[in-house]
Amino acid sequence: MKPMAILYDFDRCMGCRACQIICKMWNQNAAGKPSSFFQGPGYQNPGTLNDNTFSVVRYEEFVDPKTGELRYYFGRTQCMSCLKPACVSACIVGAIEKLEHGPVVWHGEKCMGCRYCMVACPFGIPKFEWNSNNPRIRKCTFCANRQGSTYAEVGAKFEGYSDEQRARLDEDGRLQLAPACATACPSDTMVYGTREAMLAEAYARIDAAPDAYPKHPRTGKPWVYGEHEVGGTSWLLLSTIPYDKLGLPVLSFEPADHYTKISMISVPITFTAMAIAMGGAYYLTKRRGEVKASESKSEKSEAKKGGES
Repeated sequence: MKPMAILYDFDRCMGCRACQIICKMWNQNAAGKPSSFFQGPGYQNPGTLNDNTFSVVRYEEFVDPKTGELRYYFGRTQCMSCLKPACVSACIVGAIEKLEHGPVVWHGEKCMGCRYCMVACPFGIPKFEWNSNNPRIRKCTFCANRQGSTYAEVGAKFEGYSDEQRARLDEDGRLQLAPACATACPSDTMVYGTREAMLAEAYARIDAAPDAYPKHPRTGKPWVYGEHEVGGTSWLLLSTIPYDKLGLPVLSFEPADHYTKISMISVPITFTAMAIAMGGAYYLTKRRGEVKASESKSEKSEAKKGGES
């Protein structure tokens, strides 16, 4: 299966939040209570992702370096569906899985609630149901059940399939339906297709106006955010505004799972070393006590013999 991706063009987003609404509808998430208007960066509500909101359209303002004028920009936050996810390598029970065609999904039956995935994610995406008696890790799944499920699993959500969709299902074993957010966008901000095709489209837009788009601060080359960041992601972002101005972290090209693998491999070694050290300390302490007790007993015995003589 070819890896799929979404090309997201910040300059086309008009802030309608259709993607945010359909995300809740598709995942059957409640609207939730309004949060503080100034809860986080920007002027959106809710202020950031939470266990009931998998995507948020951000409203922020900045001074345009080209015109010097104050302007709004609209952007979107959701799971980036990394090609080599740090959350997957950090999970010690295999509760998070990277699917071949792109989505990163969570399996509740395996999760033990350690929340290592939350710490490992370089984008800070996974959220925890803190107010639930049976808490889950919650995040965008890149609509795995639209892209890759069988008809029997999600057929109830559709009135029917086209002949083309049925043919794809029979041929590839996947529905290959676009994520819900991409289908709801009225301005073509999001385009869904193979990752290879989406990268080609991104560079075609850059080639059409090469001076309009930012260069990567390290390489000096045209910058499609997500092409190389932490090994690449399934969301490819394009903007005429530098990405750090959009609140996106400037990350290494090295896959983040490299660091979590090192950390997770060191855990059993560390605990084993600690167990040996603590066992050794216990043995030495116990042995020292036994020696002192033996010496004290010998001294008392000699003293008693001396008194009798």
